[in-house]
Amino acid sequence: MTSRIDTVVGAEAGIPSGLGAPDEISDVEVSLVSLNQWQLALKRFLRHKMALIGLAVFCTIIFISIIGPIIAPYNPIDIPGAKVQGGDPPSMQHLFGTDDAGRDVYTNIINGAHVSLAVGLFSTLIAGVIGVIVGSLAGAAGGFTDNLLMRIVDLTFAIPLLFLILVAAVFFGQGSMVALILVFGLLQWGLIARLVRAQFLSLRETDFV
Repeated sequence: MTSRIDTVVGAEAGIPSGLGAPDEISDVEVSLVSLNQWQLALKRFLRHKMALIGLAVFCTIIFISIIGPIIAPYNPIDIPGAKVQGGDPPSMQHLFGTDDAGRDVYTNIINGAHVSLAVGLFSTLIAGVIGVIVGSLAGAAGGFTDNLLMRIVDLTFAIPLLFLILVAAVFFGQGSMVALILVFGLLQWGLIARLVRAQFLSLRETDFV
């Protein structure tokens, strides 16, 4: 009876059934694997289905933006004129049809990936740098500096983004990518600043600080 109980307990603990005696169990070494923050983040990321789908879409856009201009059958700036008023319908020559100027819509979509990636990456980089600097200063300094910087952050949330994009398009030219990057980057750092400030405020109260 005792031998059976030892076998069951050993099986539940992950110990081979042949090591049922107490003197044999004491010789078993249990090794624990310690994961760092990057490994924990990667493990959690791989379990998130929507994150994996987003990564696949992002990689697809990057792939298309790299090889798209090479395999694009038409010149995106060529204006041959449409055969039908308002644009030609989809066909074997033009998979997505053409616009009213006769430009191939499929080619323009492929080449538009460059603009989308450039605006997204550089505006996020600008917003990240400004947000981290402002949030860290507000959280570390506190007092008047914290209140002043947070009021500036509140002001960025009150400015309508679409209105500034239209104004930038008028003053900096139609379709200026630099203007779009600056508008998005200079108005989207408020949320990052708040998150960094909250992290600094929590770290200020810890024992090791």
